[in-house]
Amino acid sequence: MLKRRLAVTIVAIALVLACAGCGKTETWIFDFATASETEDWVHEEYDDGSATLVTDMGLKLDNHSVCSPVAFTGDFTVTVDLFLDTDASNCAYFECYICDGQFWEPDNMIFSCFENIGTDDDGESLMVTDEGPDRRTEVAGGFGPIPNIVRKGDNVWKLSKTGDYYVISLNGYRIAKFVSKECRSDKYYIGLYGYSYGGDVWFKKVKVDYKGSMI
Repeated sequence: MLKRRLAVTIVAIALVLACAGCGKTETWIFDFATASETEDWVHEEYDDGSATLVTDMGLKLDNHSVCSPVAFTGDFTVTVDLFLDTDASNCAYFECYICDGQFWEPDNMIFSCFENIGTDDDGESLMVTDEGPDRRTEVAGGFGPIPNIVRKGDNVWKLSKTGDYYVISLNGYRIAKFVSKECRSDKYYIGLYGYSYGGDVWFKKVKVDYKGSMI
């Protein structure tokens, strides 16, 4: 009987040790403000677009997009730190999204965009969409001053994915929470885009806390 109890105890301990790492969160970070280059990121330039990397400032995108060199599976949270330099006469536009391809346009995407930043009147707008291969559904959006945005200073965009449930926020203000009905993929890259109407968009850092895998 003693040997049997000992054997059961040993098996139980082994199971505890084996599951010790279950659900462990890993972190991937890319800091544009300290990076010397962005060659691993996939770049797409449109017309006369540009991507300017400056130490301590980050990556300024103007009619230019970049996509992360790695993708993520399972549940994860993406945090993007960015700096805006806008006013009523010098506006800007930016996008942050997750997608299943590194070149535009991917089949599956959870997309968000912020338009005419700097004009804190009805000219500003935001939109969040849930996109699959066959259709696109707008899940949040509207015109008017964008809640909680810092038009001249630091901002934090965040997306949390738990299964097909998403929460998107800007500077702690929840923009959207929804269950995706369209977007389906085994892995997701991080996409960023900026456009200048006289104002600037600097992407400073991307952090992904993930419980799945990094590919």
